[in-house]
Amino acid sequence: MRTVFLFLFCSVLLARAADAPLVHFDSKALGDPRFDVQITELERTGNISKVRVTHHSGGPTGTALFTTQGMYEIAKARHAAYFMPLKELPEANGDRIYLIGFSDDKDADPRALFGEAGSDAAASHRPFLSVAQFAVLFEGKPIAPRLDDAVKH
Repeated sequence: MRTVFLFLFCSVLLARAADAPLVHFDSKALGDPRFDVQITELERTGNISKVRVTHHSGGPTGTALFTTQGMYEIAKARHAAYFMPLKELPEANGDRIYLIGFSDDKDADPRALFGEAGSDAAASHRPFLSVAQFAVLFEGKPIAPRLDDAVKH
């Protein structure tokens, strides 16, 4: 009986994340006219999103931070606890395409979780980024962290 309940619960969560609309995040909403970057989630396949970053103006540090904030927003929309940039691909027009992986386990093996898309992340020992930790930066408020976010002494 527990197995059936667990299966139904997980199915509802996965359906809820899959049904959420794709995310579009525009820096103009932040109100700084010197900064013009758009983040557009193009597609969702399993636990990976394909994302386009279009940069018109703004410095490299701000653009990197805004790109991370876009990934954070997508992770929230997907109800994921962790996210990780898997691949970055430049386009001829200057845009960048990212493959972003999502997980509820910060210690998951990217290669096992994301297949070929996770090989670079696994080889470079890239860590998962925590939605709860970035909530403090981007929203000024903590989201209840997962137990495995806690520092172990």
